[in-house]
Order: sequence, then C-alpha cells, then structure tokens
Amino acid sequence: MDPLFNTTEFNGTGNNGSGNGSEGLNQFVQPVWQIALWGVLYCSMVAVSVVGNMVVIWIILAHKRMRTVTNYFLVNLAFAEASMSAFNTVINFTYAVHNEWYFGPIYCRFHNFFPIAAIFASIYSMTAIALDRYMAIIRPLQQRLSSTETRMVVLVIWTLALLLAFPQYHFSSIAALPGRTVCYIDWPEYSSLDFRKLYYVCVTVLIYFLPLCIMGCAYTIVGVTLWASEIPGDSSQRYKEQLIAKRKVVKMMMVVVCTFAICWLPYHVYFLLHEFFPELFEQRYIQQVYLGVMWLAMSSTMYNPIIYYCLNSSLFELRTCLQTGSILLDLEGYSLPQIVDEIVERQISDGLISPDLKEKISFVLLRKHRHQTKKPIHRSLADIGKSSNASQSSASGIHRSTEELNNRQTGSLSKLHPSQCRSMNDISDTPSTDQLKNKFMKKIPRDAEASNVLVGEVDFLDKPFVSFVRLAQATTLGGLTEVPVPTRFLFILLGPHGKTKAYNEIGRAIATLMTDDLFSDVAYKARDREDLIAGVDEFLDEVIVLPPGEWDPKIRIEPPKKVPSAEMRKSVLNLNELGQMNGSAGGAAGGEEEEFPAPHELGEELQFTGRFCGGLWLDIKRKIPWICSDIYDGFHIQSISAVLFIYLGCITNAITFGGLLGDATDNYQGVMESFIGTALAGTVFCLFSGQPLIILSSTGPILIFEKLLYEFSKSNGIDYMELRLWIGLHSCLQCFLLVITDASYIIKYMTRFTEEGFSSLISFIFISDAIKKMIGAWKYYPINRGFKPDLVTSYKCDCVPPDQASALGFNTSAPLADDNMTMLFNMTDMDWSQLSKKECVKYGGVLVGNSCKYVPDLALMSFILFFGTYSMTVSLKKFKFSRYFPTMLRSFLSDFSIIISILVFCGLDHLMELDTPKLHVPTEIKPTRPDRGWLVMPFGKNPWWWYVASSVPALLVTILIFMDQQISAVIVNRKENKLK
Repeated sequence: MDPLFNTTEFNGTGNNGSGNGSEGLNQFVQPVWQIALWGVLYCSMVAVSVVGNMVVIWIILAHKRMRTVTNYFLVNLAFAEASMSAFNTVINFTYAVHNEWYFGPIYCRFHNFFPIAAIFASIYSMTAIALDRYMAIIRPLQQRLSSTETRMVVLVIWTLALLLAFPQYHFSSIAALPGRTVCYIDWPEYSSLDFRKLYYVCVTVLIYFLPLCIMGCAYTIVGVTLWASEIPGDSSQRYKEQLIAKRKVVKMMMVVVCTFAICWLPYHVYFLLHEFFPELFEQRYIQQVYLGVMWLAMSSTMYNPIIYYCLNSSLFELRTCLQTGSILLDLEGYSLPQIVDEIVERQISDGLISPDLKEKISFVLLRKHRHQTKKPIHRSLADIGKSSNASQSSASGIHRSTEELNNRQTGSLSKLHPSQCRSMNDISDTPSTDQLKNKFMKKIPRDAEASNVLVGEVDFLDKPFVSFVRLAQATTLGGLTEVPVPTRFLFILLGPHGKTKAYNEIGRAIATLMTDDLFSDVAYKARDREDLIAGVDEFLDEVIVLPPGEWDPKIRIEPPKKVPSAEMRKSVLNLNELGQMNGSAGGAAGGEEEEFPAPHELGEELQFTGRFCGGLWLDIKRKIPWICSDIYDGFHIQSISAVLFIYLGCITNAITFGGLLGDATDNYQGVMESFIGTALAGTVFCLFSGQPLIILSSTGPILIFEKLLYEFSKSNGIDYMELRLWIGLHSCLQCFLLVITDASYIIKYMTRFTEEGFSSLISFIFISDAIKKMIGAWKYYPINRGFKPDLVTSYKCDCVPPDQASALGFNTSAPLADDNMTMLFNMTDMDWSQLSKKECVKYGGVLVGNSCKYVPDLALMSFILFFGTYSMTVSLKKFKFSRYFPTMLRSFLSDFSIIISILVFCGLDHLMELDTPKLHVPTEIKPTRPDRGWLVMPFGKNPWWWYVASSVPALLVTILIFMDQQISAVIVNRKENKLK
C-alpha cells in the first residue's frame, strides 16, 4: 500500500496490528493479468509525465528568451511533477501490488520524503500560477514579480513542502515480517492526541482544500470579470466574437480547477476514510480501489496547468508576417517608385506572387495618401455628403475602393507602361506645401528618421502581400510621410478583402514596435529575418496586454510607475547576438553578455575592482577633490539645517538605544558608551567624506545581539566586557578583510525588496518605540477620572508618622550613619504635616488621603507634544509649495521645519511647567556602571580559548554592521535622491 499514509497499518512494536493478517502474510495477491494491465497504465503515465515535463524544462532553460518570470513557475511545476512520477509512481505501484519492500531502508526514507515533498511543491506551484494569472488579468498594469522574487517564491514553496513531508521522513522505518519486508511510518502514540490522524487531516487541508479554494477563487474572479465586463463599441458582430472568446476563457479556467479537484479528491477521501473507518479496508477489492485512486492522482502530472497568455493576437500575426513575407535589408532606394519596383520584383522572384499582379500592386502602393493635416476641421453639410463615400473607402488604409481601382485599371492601366502609370499617379516626389508648413516639425528632433507603415485590402489578392524594408540610407520619399522626414523603414501589408480590422491592428503593432527603443536598435542592426523575429519575441515577453472587455478606448490609461529598463531587456536579448551590420560593431550593448536577471544597479562606489583594496583606493581618489568643498559647503544654509537634523537624529538614537542597551546589559554599556561610540564613529567617518546619512550607531538587531550575548555570558559565568572586547577586535579584523577584498560588491544581490524591507524595519523600530513610550505614559501618569471641581475641598493628602516599630523596622534595614542615627531619634519631634511627598516616603511616613495618588495629566500633555511636533513638521515641510510669503522665507521654513517644531513645543512644555517625561542625558563623561572603568583588560578573566571562539559571534556582528551600513548606503545613494 501507499507509504504516504501508512496504509499497511503496521507498527514495529506490534501495537497497531498488521492489517494484512496476523502472521504478516499478503492477502492482496492479484492475478497476473491484472498486474500486467495496471503495469501498462502506470508505465505509460510515467513515460508521458517524465518525458513531457523534462521537455518543458529543456525548452525553457535551453532558450534564453524563454526565461521569463512566469516560466520559472512552469519549470518548478515540471520538475516537481517529473520527480513525483520518477521517484514515487513506479516504486509505489510495485510496493502496492506485491505488498513487499525491495529497496532497502535508505530508499524507504527517501521514498516517503522527497517524492511526497514533490507532490506538495507541484500543488503549490499550480496555486502560484493561478495567482500569477489572476494578477496578470485582473491587475494588468501592476508591476509583476521580478526574477529574484519569483525564485524566492519557488524557494518558499519547496521549503514548505519539505517541512510538511519531514514527519514522514523522521518516522519512516522498515520491518521484516514472515516472508516479506514492509516499509512503513511508525507514528508516535500519545494518550491524548492521535498524531497520525491530526497530520493527515492537516495535510489534506493544506495540499488540497486550501489550494483548491485559492485557485477556484482566483479563476472565478477572473471568469466573472471577463464575463460580466462591458464591451466598448456598438458593433454587434464584435460583441458576439468577444463574448464567445470570453466564454472559452472561462471554460478553460474551470477545466484547470476541475481537473485538479477530480484527480486528487478520491486520493484524499480514500486515506481519510482509512483513518476514520479502517474496517472498510479489510476487503480484497480495496487493493484495486487503491491502484485506481493512485493512478488518477498521479496522472495529474501528465497535464501541465493551462497558462493563459493574454497577448495581443496582432503581435503574433505580425510575427507570422515577418516569417512569411519578404525582408529587404539595406536596400539602395532613392524614390518610392524604385523601392516599390524592388519590393514587387523580390516577391515575384521568391514565388510569393504571380507576375501578372505586379502592375496592380504597384498602382495601389503609389496612390496618393491622405494625412491628418489635409482633413479640415469645419466642413459644410454638402462637403460631408460629398466626402462620405470617400471616407468609407479610405477608412481601412491607403487605398480607394477596389471598384474604383478596377475601373481605372480597365480604362487606362492596361494601355500604359509602368513608367507612364507612375507619371499619372497622384503621389508627388517632393514634399508638399502642407508638409513643409506642418507645425509638428518643430517637435521632431534633428536627424530623425521615419518608419512608414502601409496597410490595406484589395480584391485581387488571395493571400497577404507582406514586405519589410530597411533602406541603406534614409531617403525623403516626397508625399509619403506626413512631415518631410527621411524614411529608413517601410512595412507593407496588402491582403484579401474582409480582414480590414486585422490589417489595421497589425499595422498598429509594427508601428508600436518601431517606437520601442530596443526593437528600434534591433531593426537597425538586424542581419536577417531571424534577428527581427527575435526582437519581436523579446517585445512579446515584456508587453502588457489588457484582457478583452476590460478597457474602454476612451479612457486614458496612466503610464506605469516603473517600466523594464533597456539594460534588463538587453540581458535577455543581447544586441551583440544580432551581429554586425556592414562590418561595423553591432550596438552599444558592449562585449560582455549578462545573465538573466540583470544585476542590481549599483553606484560606482560599490563596483568590484578585483584589486587589493581597490575599492578603498577608488574612494580616496574620488573623495580627495571634494575635501575642501565638503568643509566650506557645510556653511550653506541648507547644509546647516541638514547638520542640525542629522545631529538630532544621531543624539536621539544614541540616547534611545543607549538606554535600551543599558537595560539589556545591566548598564555595562549604556547611554554614555553609546554617545562616545557614535561620536567617534561619526567624526572619523565624516572627516573622510563618508556618507553622513547612513546608519552609524546601534540599531535594533545590534541591540538584540547585545542582550543575547549578555544573558549568555551571565548564565555561563563568563565576563561580559572581556568577551565583548574580543568580539569587537575580531569584528574589526573581519571588516578590514571586507574592505581589502571589495566585499561591498555582494550588495548587488540585495534586491529592491530587501532594501525596502530593511528601511521599513528600521523605521518600524523607531516608530514602535515612540508609540510604546506614549502608551507607557498612560501607565505611569493616568488621567484623573471622576474629578469634580465642586468637591475640591474634600481632596487632601496628609503625611502621618509611622509607629515606633515600623520606624525602627524601616531604619534598621541598613547600617546607619551618624546623620541617619540623629534623624532616627528626632523623628518623633518632626512636623510630618510639613513634609513633601518625596520626603514623607523617604523618612518612612505614610500618605493618607484621597488625593495622594493624584498626578497631573502628563500623559495627555505628552501626546499633545508628540503629535503637535509631528504635525507642525509636516505642515512646514509642505509650506514650501504654498502661495504665501516670498520663496526664500518658505524655503527657510521648510528646511528648518524639524528644528522649528522641536523648539516651539519644547518652549510650550517649558511654559506649562509640567514634569513631563524626558530623556535623561548624562552630565558627566564617565561609564554608566560605576564599578567599572573606561579600559577593559583583554586577559585574565575568561579561559584562553574564548579569545578564539569569540570570532564566531564576531562574524554575526560583522554581518549586522555590513548589512546596516551597505544597505543604508545603497538606499541613500539611489539615483532618484541625486546625491554625490
């Protein structure tokens, strides 16, 4: 039976019984013909699954253009399904048929672990694909996952799958019964908890019901969105076509969910019944049921999930046109008639058209074109009536109606030579007056070149006439273009009647391609047809297409916030692979071929040099010219505001984390140590022109490390300060090694996601600490509820003396000095009613009265100061863009917004004369803990081997410091911040 759920019901101690007979005999012996039939079914399924999935993996990995984000999920799915079929199906079938394990104890554990994890990974990959399709269709303009993020999702999928399957690996075992050996899972037995049933139920929920719900919801939302959306336009035929297309999409998506549900539902029902109703599994036919259920579940590996690529069909039709049409690269042409002759002759020589169509095609292509500049804005009703037929005939492209062409050809074309026809056509060889006066010329950059796209339909063609032309030299082709710009590219598409819309969409597709920077480079440098098709494929990988019916053309779509950079796209389609044109170097892509995904964009300060201290030397050379300016630029008004802001940021951080550090280390390191360390690090760092905006003091991770290290030292009898000294020395050495080896280069593997997560963590630590302080104020200074002004005379608090016993008990708890002894004997003569609250408590008095616990509303005042400072800072920052006061004053208030806000509310706090909680800043430069000095001796208190072992925790400190400093530098030095 299946080792996945221990259906052999065997326990090595004999507690569970065998389930296969008390003597271990196999009661499920089958006839040979049944075994042969099941063997054919299982082997066929395994062959199709393994071969098919391996082919999928090979196609994606062997072709660089196939390595897209979505295809990573497909590779993971194919690998999981191939592993499941190869390592699970045949072995499981053999074990189920013979009920004897032939493959040893090691493979027993492997069989119960890895193939099962592959099953889990396969199901979660299908779920990830469903979510990816959901985002692609419902949120088409939202930024998709990057390559690194996709790999992280795949890693999470496998981690979760391995964790879910690990209990089966841990409890797997084999046992020898009389006449046979079994591989089983020896689940632990607990009196109050059936671990096995709990595990099976959890696994069923996590790998079936939960993924099924997610996929079902995702595809249902997609289907409802596509089905119920309003289709723009009023064409009934178009409405019907899109309605049919949407129905097909919905049906296909439902097939994915239904296939998954049908294949795996019997599998899980079978094993759940086995756990809760074991008496049903004592029949001989249950073996056949199991084999059928197992085959149905494993057969799902043959069906790759249906992936819906919502790509514009016109792009694929354009690709087909480039594959089948004529391609003329570097054509020597100086006029439109000559170019048309060359195109038609090439089509005839390639056997794409018959020679008798030459004159008809030439006549159509040389007709006069209507541009937008020739369409008057105001027309009379008579003009509209006269031009209505002409407008209808020219709506589809460049030609008049076919009947008009045929009539003209019948009357004159057959009697004229080609040269005579060209002399009578309407197109001019020189730019017209309207072209020269076109105001659009002012917006066109100098040396611009045009790409002309000519599409239309005619009756005399039975298949499309397609040609793509790149001229050797850009040539002005008279009235062909709307503005007198020389033409470098022509795309011509003439087709049979009845597909006007398709031809227009193909024309729009090639026009869109030619406006793309990367495809434009491809078109300029392409050597043959394959290079152009590769450029189209790359564009298809990056294009975003809206699902049908989801967008009204009248609505303007906002551009995406982030588009793929040309460098990232070049990493997929390296322009060097397109070769050279006319013997010249091809493209600006450089000689180095990048791997996908593109590396993280870094500044020059984090580049790898490969030399000893190369990065440090480059830093020195880069900073030396700016040493003087760094000094006198500091006296600029904006620099002063920045210095004050950085000062407040550093000092508050040092005080806050210094206090927390003192609490965590019993004041071995506290506020003063944090002050001194931040000051020294900041001074040295800034003297060498370091980036002043990065983190230089303690942060949350360092605080956690110090707390754990102190608790470890205290519990193991280790001197904390000596151990911390050696950790600091080792960390210093390791940081030097990082500098020597240019290790900052590895920050390229930190994605934008990591950077944002790190900055969010640091911000969250500071924000949460501020909120905790505010919440703590309510605890120590609660609001006085129920206060009634009319009863103010009844509120009182008196200090009364304690009795003699309590006084003695209080004063004899510690050795008494002479002053204290005098105080003890004079307590009876003391006027207790004149003592303050602190003095009363100090001398052991008792506070009596209903107002003794009164405190002013310090918590409320603290909140007013807190939110007031924040609100005023934000308001002054935005005041720079207001319309009040001169620009200089607004800029000054904006630059010093933080300082002004702090001073205003500190003044308010001082005027109120309330004892609000404040940061306690040391007034003396001395260690926080009075029983230690500034110098820490490196030897004598800890065993010698701790001096070496401290390098391990030092490595952790180095990693934390490296991550803090480097990620902060990358965040601050982003291009959008415009810092140098």
